Amino acid sequence: MIPKAIFTFVNLICITVSAYVVVDGFYGTITARLAQKPLPAQQNAYRVGNTDTARRPLSAYKAVLERNLFNTRSASEPQAQKVDVESLEETKLNLKLWGTVSGSNDGDYAVIEDVKAREQNLYRTGDAIQTATVKEIYREKVVLTVNGKDEVLQMQELKSGKAGSRPGGLPVRAEAPSTGAVRAQRISLRRSYIEQSMTDMASLMTQVQIRPHIENGVPAGMALSSIKPNSIFRRMGLRNGDIITGVDGSEISSVDDALKLVDNLQSSSNLSVQLKRRGREKNIEYSIR
Repeated sequence: MIPKAIFTFVNLICITVSAYVVVDGFYGTITARLAQKPLPAQQNAYRVGNTDTARRPLSAYKAVLERNLFNTRSASEPQAQKVDVESLEETKLNLKLWGTVSGSNDGDYAVIEDVKAREQNLYRTGDAIQTATVKEIYREKVVLTVNGKDEVLQMQELKSGKAGSRPGGLPVRAEAPSTGAVRAQRISLRRSYIEQSMTDMASLMTQVQIRPHIENGVPAGMALSSIKPNSIFRRMGLRNGDIITGVDGSEISSVDDALKLVDNLQSSSNLSVQLKRRGREKNIEYSIR
């Protein structure tokens, strides 16, 4: 029994070793042949750098770009047609244009009074007033679109009346009576407060109403009214009824000049304003820090 069992065990070991050697040899032969076999021609055709397509110039794709197959080219915006302001009719809306300002940080804007509502506000392109929309803003005139039709709103004409005129047709400003020494007031303002107040020009214009002041038929400054409490104009020492006649010695004759006064506060360290209060001349000297 024992010799037969040993013989059977030895035979099983020999069979196992033989099977391992045969299988290992078979896989070794197959692997060697596959490593030496070249890639098919179709696979070589997709290798990067082996085709002429990878080296084609951009001009080769011109036809694709022209046809805009991938919607990569946006349609060019039509150019806005220029308005012939001189040919427009004067608007019949109950509005008054008191001034226009261009080239400011906030863009062009106009000071328009709604006579019916008794409101004076600042308007930019695209803003609505009554039944109109502000289309374009020019110097001393504004183009309005009313029911699809363009109309023009122009500044109020300042007639010379009985006053004489300078060479070139410029009106002579009425001379104020001499009242002796001019009173001076000194006010200090923080630049940060001025800059904060100037961030919203539309809101700024709701704090005061500015209108041209006429004496003897000629412009003699800008009259202030409806100044709101705690506004920058109140902080500047201005009061209802004040007539601003000049800034740093230069005359003020339009709303544009009056608005630029506040704008100049942002860039100046010192500023002097000349005004009339209850018929008396007065100077306010500002120190900005």
